[in-house]
Amino acid sequence: MSPIILLLLILRISILFHLLRKKPPQTPPGPRGLPVIGNLLHLATPEPHVHLCKLSRTYGPLMSLNLGSKPTLIVSSPRLAEQVMRTHDLVFCSRPCLQGQHKLFYNGLDVAFAPYGPSWREMRKICVVHLLSNKRVHSFRPVREEEVFRITRDLASDPGRVVNLSEVMLGLTSTLICRIAFGRGSSKRERFDELMIEAQAMQAGFAFVSDYFPWLGWVDRLTGMVARLEKIYRDMDDIVEQLICEHLDPSWPQFMNPNILDLLIQLKNENSSSINLTWDHVKAIHM
Repeated sequence: MSPIILLLLILRISILFHLLRKKPPQTPPGPRGLPVIGNLLHLATPEPHVHLCKLSRTYGPLMSLNLGSKPTLIVSSPRLAEQVMRTHDLVFCSRPCLQGQHKLFYNGLDVAFAPYGPSWREMRKICVVHLLSNKRVHSFRPVREEEVFRITRDLASDPGRVVNLSEVMLGLTSTLICRIAFGRGSSKRERFDELMIEAQAMQAGFAFVSDYFPWLGWVDRLTGMVARLEKIYRDMDDIVEQLICEHLDPSWPQFMNPNILDLLIQLKNENSSSINLTWDHVKAIHM
């Protein structure tokens, strides 16, 4: 072997050794986690927000945790929250792809959980300009006033009756959502409430093992979580599909102030968006 070849070989080995010894990127301080599960046990408390507050007093307002295989940044000061949400919002604007949210919102076609990109920007524009502008929100005022008046009248009709105000307010907000979103009140509300409770359970922090340990996806199937998610998705999709069919029916009344589903159908039919709006887009934004 010639000296030049030997020198090149030593140089390559030295570079490889240097790369292998390269330190991982620096992360903010945080509590030491356990092997495999990381810091998941730090959130397995009745009040995880209180525990995180206590940890931030030890490790600072910028703290790192490892939730299984998912590195997580905990921000707990107004100044740093402004840096994340405003100054460097493009760096932090995407959402982690969690199984429950991804499935229930039509594979990330909505606004709340979609990854940042051209599609998300267009969906946000639709919401801000067409669905939730000041003028549009003001147009729903009669619905809000009518439902509040109805609740007030019912409560005043029997002064001596014991009332669970939590249930009354839940019913009020649910009815408002249904009427503003798809122009229906009590006829769809009960089923809507049931499915929303189930859907929220599917989006809970630790609903799916595969969200934190991707190689353990089979556990979610074994425990029945995947089948449960599929059923809730089908049931919710059936309701929205029925609502869309009702609104597409020529006999559906045309109101002066259309509800959100009417507006989405109109936007799809006009094809004025920069992306090709599909029915899945309509369903995802609607949900």
